[in-house]
Amino acid sequence: MDDAIVTPARGRPQGYPRGLRTGLERSTRRCFSIVEWSCLAPPARKQAMSALHVVFGTGPVGRAVMRELLPRGFRVRMVNRSAQVSLPAGVELVGGDAADRSFAREASSGAAVVYQCLAPPYHRWLELFPRLQAGVIEGAAAAGAKLVSMEGVYVYGSPFGKPLTEKRPMTAMTRKGRVRAD
Repeated sequence: MDDAIVTPARGRPQGYPRGLRTGLERSTRRCFSIVEWSCLAPPARKQAMSALHVVFGTGPVGRAVMRELLPRGFRVRMVNRSAQVSLPAGVELVGGDAADRSFAREASSGAAVVYQCLAPPYHRWLELFPRLQAGVIEGAAAAGAKLVSMEGVYVYGSPFGKPLTEKRPMTAMTRKGRVRAD
């Protein structure tokens, strides 16, 4: 993901067509993300019919990602803890604990791209996030899938008005940032 740009989700990554605003950008105004936008480029029709995209998390960010993938013809599998959420017809739903690495591998099976959109309750974030992140990473790796992680930018510390990129040093200033840096 060397060409990924860390950008506010409501912003437009470098190289993204001018004037084109996605549902993901509109739906996640407060979220920040590390995104390799080529994952969302319209694929050839045959590839779209076979490419499975697995989205961990069915909250606002996960559903926004799903809404961007469906019109492009991708098969979508959504993953949450309860397997209870209203989704459009044709979207697969799998329930289980993403912190359980064996479950994450099973949920990611066959994926071309895995999206990490999980966000534990804020008061339990430090406790739960590292295990959830590790499970999703394990699932993507086992599937040989590209991993797209939608997260905050705590790990980078204050940008002091400069653009955030993956080459920026991890200068976390908070506990949540240090958890990501580790």
